[in-house]
Amino acid sequence: MLLETMTMPEKVLDKTKLVNVIILLYKNPNFTGFSKSFDIEICGKPMRSYVELAVNAYPTKTTVCTLGTNIFSLIRPMLTDSKLTLVLYSDTPLISSQTVEEIIDYALKNQITCQKLPRGFVFDTEHVLNAESLASEKTVYFGDEDFVEVFDLKQLEFVSSIQKTRILEKHQKNGVLIQDNLTTFIDFDAEIESGVVIQPLCVIKGQTKIGKNACIKSGSHLENALIGEGAVIEKSFVKNAEVKPFTHTKPFEIIEEEK
Repeated sequence: MLLETMTMPEKVLDKTKLVNVIILLYKNPNFTGFSKSFDIEICGKPMRSYVELAVNAYPTKTTVCTLGTNIFSLIRPMLTDSKLTLVLYSDTPLISSQTVEEIIDYALKNQITCQKLPRGFVFDTEHVLNAESLASEKTVYFGDEDFVEVFDLKQLEFVSSIQKTRILEKHQKNGVLIQDNLTTFIDFDAEIESGVVIQPLCVIKGQTKIGKNACIKSGSHLENALIGEGAVIEKSFVKNAEVKPFTHTKPFEIIEEEK
């Protein structure tokens, strides 16, 4: 009789129990007139929200800091019993969840004590609890754009353009025909089904949802709108309202409901 060799399934490492994240909400003095620079919107979402989305798989805390803040003293009371602590800043809204995973895998594999990132840190929590300061000999880089810092309003425009392109490309991969990327603006939270045609000079904001095979014609503005399947929006303004499937709006029509 042949004995079958049984292989035990590999243990899946639950990194959510090993990692705690602290996001520093940076109040940048270069943003004159904006008391909370981290809440300035990029493509319909506060800048900080993109960083929070990238780490939403992990327990996360936030705290406000300024240019002169002693980061070590600020975060030390916020440390937990997690193996690793990842510290990020709110002014790097291009960071992705994929890059976050790469950072954590690198830290676990290399058993780092304290590693400086282009903007932030990842460190062994127990080590830092007993250390007198954050110290790292070198910076390790991850991703091409993830740590691009929004340090003033000019840089905000640059980062916004990258985020805009990412959003448009996501919809194009999902089967949305965008006729002019330069003049089409779509917020991060908009949902657009396949087969939709978006002509030039359109703005799609907020929680807008557009059904299959709809056509959004040039000059239309949609904000928190629900556009049914096959509808044609003819240079219209739709806000907080629903356009039923296969409806054809009139040119310059305003459809708005009070919230």
